[in-house]
Amino acid sequence: KMESDFDVTVQELKFDGAETCEEAVTLVAGGDMNLGSTFGTAIPSGLPECSDHNSTGVWFAINGTGSEMEASTCHFGTELNSDIAIFRGSCDQLVCVPTKSITCDGYKAMAYWDTMPGEQYFVYVHGQAEEDA
Repeated sequence: KMESDFDVTVQELKFDGAETCEEAVTLVAGGDMNLGSTFGTAIPSGLPECSDHNSTGVWFAINGTGSEMEASTCHFGTELNSDIAIFRGSCDQLVCVPTKSITCDGYKAMAYWDTMPGEQYFVYVHGQAEEDA
């Protein structure tokens, strides 16, 4: 039997993200990492056809800074076969924002996009397929 020292921390996990664009959780550039879950969410309807949105997901919002931004699920705790779509405009008239997308660890996603200062962007984090909810 081997003995070893270790440190442990225990914290309450608060899952962020909203099921609808209108309820999008506001993020701050350079802020803390947000934990999210697609559990119990529905597949949205009426999204523009800029990428494949055939899975449930959660919504975040962030204001542009005039610089390139990155949204990423490339973190240790991500278990979802994830994809990220970026939109601008109002929730009832979303417009696709061109992104540079990268896959990491084979199933996690990273998206980069150019922003305009003060413009609101919607980040939709979703599964890669319907069964990835």
